[in-house]
Amino acid sequence: MPISKFEKRALNQINQLNEGLALSLFKFFFKAKVKKSLKGMANDPEFKATTDALDYHAKELKRQIKHFEKTYGKKPELWDI
Repeated sequence: MPISKFEKRALNQINQLNEGLALSLFKFFFKAKVKKSLKGMANDPEFKATTDALDYHAKELKRQIKHFEKTYGKKPELWDI
C-alpha cells in the first residue's frame, strides 16, 4: 500500500523530533558538570543501595513473569502492548 505525501511528511517530522530529542539528551549527559556529578554519585552509598535495590526488583519482576507464564501460559493480549 503506497504511503501518501502527508504520511511521508509526518514520518519525517517524527524522525527529526526523535533525533533532536536523542541528541539533546546525549549532549546533556556528556556535559562536564553532569559527568562530574555522576562520578560523585558512584561513590555515594545511598546511590549504590538504590541501584542494588532497583536491580533486585527488576530480577524479581522477571522471575514473577516467568512463573506466571509457566503457570497460566503466555497471554499475548496482556504482554504485547
